[in-house]
Amino acid sequence: MPDQIKTDCLIVGAGPVGLFAVFELGILGINAEVIDNLDKIGGQCAELYPDKPIYDIPGLPECTGQSLIDNLLKQIEPFKTNFHLNQRVDSIKKIDDQWLAVTSTGTEILTPNIFIAAKSIATNPNILDNSKPISDEKLDAAIIAPIIITDEMAFVTDIKGVCNEGVTLHTT
Repeated sequence: MPDQIKTDCLIVGAGPVGLFAVFELGILGINAEVIDNLDKIGGQCAELYPDKPIYDIPGLPECTGQSLIDNLLKQIEPFKTNFHLNQRVDSIKKIDDQWLAVTSTGTEILTPNIFIAAKSIATNPNILDNSKPISDEKLDAAIIAPIIITDEMAFVTDIKGVCNEGVTLHTT
């Protein structure tokens, strides 16, 4: 088994929200590792509509899904982010003041912060080991919005990252 990876923040999801999170964290000097269950970076933009015009990106009257991803990748180049593709998070376990995320391939990432920017979280709502299961209402929120996990709280955020709701995680 490979050595445990230590990082300031784990981002689950390599779509536009995850890539922009890498940028914002990098500006603050916070390094990140990114996990995605797809075999390439870009999420739905790259997978489902790479050539389709998108009209709702702030500051861009029109772009394609792939051009959006290409620009985000260019924007995060200075941060030398590691991507773990073809992997999903199978478990998240609290260890002291850190979270240990274990992927489907056995990769272990230890971090104090997790930013979930993935719709695939909906397919495995109970990955938070020893925690209160996510209710249907919270699951709906997880499908459409990122979740930030830090210390003992999980925050469901809106698309701009503004905290909507704090959910206490019950760990042992």
